[in-house]
Amino acid sequence: MITSIFSPLNAGHPKLLACKLLGLAFALLPLDGMARESSLSFLKRLLDSPYPSVLLGNSAYADGDLDNARRHFKQSIEITFRRIETDPDNPVWQRHLSDGYNMLGVIASDQAKYSEAEQWHNLNLSIIRKQCASKPGNPDFKINLAKCHYRIGDVSVLNNKPGNAIPPYSEGLAIFEGLAVTNPGYPGILDGIGFGKERLGSLAFAFGRLIECQRLYQEVFLIRKKLHAIDPGNPKTQSDLAAACHLNAEVAAKLEQWKRALEYCSQAVVLWHAVAQKDPAAKRPQNQLMKCYVLLGHITALQENPKQAEKSYLMALPIIKKIADTSPNDPVKQRELLELYIRLAHISDKPGNKPNATKYIEMSREQLRSMQGKGITLTQQELGFLKQ
Repeated sequence: MITSIFSPLNAGHPKLLACKLLGLAFALLPLDGMARESSLSFLKRLLDSPYPSVLLGNSAYADGDLDNARRHFKQSIEITFRRIETDPDNPVWQRHLSDGYNMLGVIASDQAKYSEAEQWHNLNLSIIRKQCASKPGNPDFKINLAKCHYRIGDVSVLNNKPGNAIPPYSEGLAIFEGLAVTNPGYPGILDGIGFGKERLGSLAFAFGRLIECQRLYQEVFLIRKKLHAIDPGNPKTQSDLAAACHLNAEVAAKLEQWKRALEYCSQAVVLWHAVAQKDPAAKRPQNQLMKCYVLLGHITALQENPKQAEKSYLMALPIIKKIADTSPNDPVKQRELLELYIRLAHISDKPGNKPNATKYIEMSREQLRSMQGKGITLTQQELGFLKQ
């Protein structure tokens, strides 16, 4: 019976869902008159509540049905506005409004509607600021405010406006750092600080400010090392620390600090390998482990250590082949495999190892032919390489 209530037939009708819930609950109500009337009064309020729309919106979003998710969250906001008219001081409705704006911003961002996403997040920002003003001592409101700033920054980056992301990232970070003064050592706040510093570090890297980037990434590493020590069995803290090691390895390699780059990259490989072992089906750990092996190969190649470079590239090869096989029409994944073949050909192009170089060149050409067969458009450079 419960399954039929949540069936796809009800997916577009939050009021219908609420009515069916009401009917089911009515059949289960106590027989005592006063208790029955009290319960029925509560259930009837579901008919003009945003809860069914939120429920359906979350379900649609989880299923990847973004258009329906958007529609349901807009319905929840419309209902919430009606409730605010009759109950303006109720914090529950303000929270619903904030959550609805946030989800509409997330959905718009997922659909690459970045201007719209920014508008929704700014509406959410105004709601959360009111919440903070009404209860200035509530850290949860401030955390939500900081996260909203971060989301606005993320939208700017996705919209190819990285310079616009610096102010919201900085504002979010300042809020988290202020909270850390009164809540020292709180993991959620430390995590928020690490997130903000990582985002600002990535912008510094993009703008070529490598010393600033390295300072921020080192601070991220120290924060995540501390969080991992607090909860070493948590895959999230392990993954976050691995990512911090990888970022530090990248900037150190860019600055030609080879020893430091190797140390961080080696740590990242160990950590991502441990995460991948815990959940072999998870794609992210495998993808990150592959990237670490490629970076390790790149670093050792630049240090004129071709044997170690080849060994690292070969460790990456089965991982990226598996990823490419499961994403046959993804040009990014297919080109990652192509690039790895080319790297192996280049590192093998040494006296005594020419047959391997020839083998990898042919594998590169075969990969290009495979990409053509999958309908992936080749660049002029790729076409030229294929014709050689």
